Amino acid sequence: KGPPDTSTDFRRRWGGLIWSVGVDLGLDSVTTATAALYFQRFFLTEKEGVFDARRMAISSVWLASKVREGMCRLRDIVNSFESLTGRVEDEKGMSMEVYWALRDELVLHEQALLRAMAYDAELTPAYTFLTEFVWLLNSSPSEKSVIALAWTILNDAFCSEVCVMAAPDRQQQQQKQQQQQQKTTTETTTTTKNNNNNTNNNNNKQQARFGLLAVGRGNGPAGAGLS
Repeated sequence: KGPPDTSTDFRRRWGGLIWSVGVDLGLDSVTTATAALYFQRFFLTEKEGVFDARRMAISSVWLASKVREGMCRLRDIVNSFESLTGRVEDEKGMSMEVYWALRDELVLHEQALLRAMAYDAELTPAYTFLTEFVWLLNSSPSEKSVIALAWTILNDAFCSEVCVMAAPDRQQQQQKQQQQQQKTTTETTTTTKNNNNNTNNNNNKQQARFGLLAVGRGNGPAGAGLS
């Protein structure tokens, strides 16, 4: 097989970095996977290069930690990204002036992220599904290696566009509601047209009857003009 295309490499590189940051900060799998999911969803709708990928990755982790209510400090997230990408110039790290300027930019990136996701920032349910599936299969302790492999494969899925191939549950529900509303509107419009047509037909029939009566009154009874 040939080398991965640019888009795939881009998603894998930044998805892998988000996972490395999650491990460095001690975040749980759901928080880290949700952050990676946010990042993948954003660049599914936005072109690469329009927004800075590093700032968007930081914003994704920051937003996921808030949704998860873990409230990881933004400064810690920034320091982790700086350290793992080799951007730390000295032991003191980023100066406060640079940090606050970056923070303002990250707030804007977070807002752009929310808009791109239509403000649907729910946590990924993938790990809940996997856990419930393992429970339904009544897996034995001897199958821990299989479960661990499944968990690892699921982690890897968030480093690619595989995790965003299906629309989120909330968007699917909204689409169904919109389709139902459109169907109801169409049925209402059709019913209204049919009622209008029936009304017009009745009016035409009444006008025809009135016309015949008027003709009859004008001519008089049959044979009235004969002597």
